Formats: sequence, C-alpha cells, structure tokens
Amino acid sequence: MRRKLFLILMTLLVLLLSSCKQSLPETISESESSDTLSENDGKLICEDIKKEIRDYMNQFMTEYMLPNGIEIDKRTLEGGSTEGGEIVRYKNSNGLIIRYGLTYYGEMGVAKRDYYFLKDHIYYSDLLEHYSSPIYIGGTDILYRELEEGIIIKGICYQYDGISNTYSHTDVIEIPYNSLEELNALFDKSKEWIGN
Repeated sequence: MRRKLFLILMTLLVLLLSSCKQSLPETISESESSDTLSENDGKLICEDIKKEIRDYMNQFMTEYMLPNGIEIDKRTLEGGSTEGGEIVRYKNSNGLIIRYGLTYYGEMGVAKRDYYFLKDHIYYSDLLEHYSSPIYIGGTDILYRELEEGIIIKGICYQYDGISNTYSHTDVIEIPYNSLEELNALFDKSKEWIGN
C-alpha cells in the first residue's frame, strides 16, 4: 500500500514538473559548491533548479521500477515524536545514497521529510498531515496538508516560493538535518526495522 502511494505521489510530482531524462547524479558532499545557481537579491532563480529536480525524479522513478535498481533500507527512529518514526535510505545501483526519507508519527498527524541528493545541492520536501482527531480515538481523517520544499546548499536552507518562483534564504525553516553526513549518522544510530 505504501509503495503504491509513493508511486502515485512520485508520478504526480513528475507530471507537475514535466518530463525529461538524465542519468541520476552522484551524491554530493557538503564541501562542494554550487556555481550553477544564479542569485538575485538573496533569491535563487528557479529554472535550472526545477529542471535538475525534474530530471532527477524521472531517473529515480525509472530506476525504482527496475529489479535491483534501488536498494531500500528501512530503520526505526527513536524519539522525535510521540508515536515513533522511521528512516529509509535509498541507494542507486552504483551503491550511492540518492535519497533519505524520514517519517514521524504523532497523535494528531504525521510529518514526512524527504531529502534528495542532487548534483550541487539537496532538495527537500516536508509534508505535514493534520488529523481530525487523535489516532487512539480511531476513524481519523486528514483535515489538511502542508507542503514546504526547498534546497540546501552548504548547510543553508532556501525555501521555495511558488508565487515568485524563487528559492529564498530563510532562518524560519527548521531543518534538523541539512547534510548527508548528519543523515548518515542518524541512520547508523537507528534500530533495525522490524515489521512490513
């Protein structure tokens, strides 16, 4: 069920960003710089970034569908939320980490944070789902969803603004992990997954 939901969400994202094909980029290190992004009054112009994200997602979906295309390793997260959580690491066929997914469950909602390792930066998306009532009551519906997305360059967050079509530096966004190294450390200290 989760895999089907994931595939539907990825398909919708790719359709929204249109379609292109390019080979999946290698994981970047925090020390690499981004010379391909232009900046205007503290705001990053989006067209190149959006194309890179679109190409990445298309290749990710292609590899995801292939047998042995992407290795998925899931572990349990301790702390951080009332009902627990999970961290999922995705490696491509070359053994490179290309994505991390974190999910935190709570009584009144769920937070899903994904990190995609592109050529010169990390693309992240945060999806918060707010429930109509606590999960222990049952019959919980999702009242509304909030989606934030942006990029991380050298540990600095830039939030996407769809109206101005820019990525703006902001101190308001709280991204607890903003590098591959931090996510690897979190994954390494997480417990082996027991479950489906």
